[in-house]
Amino acid sequence: MARDWSGYKYTILKSLGLNVDMIFGYQPDGQSEMHFHLMSHEFHDGVGAIRKLCERQGFELPQIVVRKTRPQPTLREKLKRLRKHVANAPYIAYDWKQYDVDAKGDSPSFHYALFDLPSSDAMAAYCKKNKIGETALLLKALDSAATNMLLNRVERRSWILPHDFRRAIGEQKNTSNVTAPLNLLLSGEQTPKTIYRKMKELYREDILWGGWLYTNFSSYLPRWLISILFKRMKKPGWFGVFANMGRWESTNEEGVPGYWISAPPAAVVTPVTAGAFTWNGHTAFSLQCHASLGLEEAGINALLQQWITVLEAEIAQPLAYQIKAKPMAALRSDAERVQ
Repeated sequence: MARDWSGYKYTILKSLGLNVDMIFGYQPDGQSEMHFHLMSHEFHDGVGAIRKLCERQGFELPQIVVRKTRPQPTLREKLKRLRKHVANAPYIAYDWKQYDVDAKGDSPSFHYALFDLPSSDAMAAYCKKNKIGETALLLKALDSAATNMLLNRVERRSWILPHDFRRAIGEQKNTSNVTAPLNLLLSGEQTPKTIYRKMKELYREDILWGGWLYTNFSSYLPRWLISILFKRMKKPGWFGVFANMGRWESTNEEGVPGYWISAPPAAVVTPVTAGAFTWNGHTAFSLQCHASLGLEEAGINALLQQWITVLEAEIAQPLAYQIKAKPMAALRSDAERVQ
């Protein structure tokens, strides 16, 4: 198996004092406490991490189907896609309502929402009816809530959307970092359909190969240069990151109820950090806001609530959910660290 160069860049970022921990949590029902796990992005991506966590807890997942991959683009074609990938994340001087680029630390608190089964089904049904992907619907609501709450005016913004790239490179059983980021550049007001069309257009251009080349930059740049480039990088590089883990089903005969939540690391380069995860039909959101945004627990909670409010308006249906929050210091103290 090839070296995990994508994971190596997280080792470098960690040496610079940055947080590279992904957060996962499992809650067996709507009344129990969430049990949190921390897993370093040095060793796994979200898909690899959740597979390892499910294995540890005896949650069986469907057998991995190894499919034949399409021929890889030539190096020249990959470089063309890399240029397009980079062009979709230009530096943008956001007109923040409140922002401090020198603020240290990650999100002051971790927030999540747990939806009941009918509400989770309602989101899926809306997407099926309108022939769009669920990421487009959830991102539209998050994008609207975040731009209205954090910016003085709606303008251009760039989101990172991580994508599982295992099938493309023929390594479906790899549990390390096999994620290709999609840079999605938005302008003005969006709808789920316009976001979905933008994403489909990028998929047709095979742009994820550009993201794959970009995320593995540590394979062709020396460590000292990566450190310098990151220190000099204008912050933030993106408006935020939205990691939708999609829908997961266990195959245990007795069934495995409850909720999984997931979250990429909160970082100054992606100050709005959100995730979504559907486990056996139950959907959960997660939200963090980097300290640079100056939001306390109440502000992050308000943003999560607004995300859901916009979502309800979009699907024209009220949703049943619980919103919970935990101070980040307490989460880190209580969480189980898994390698």
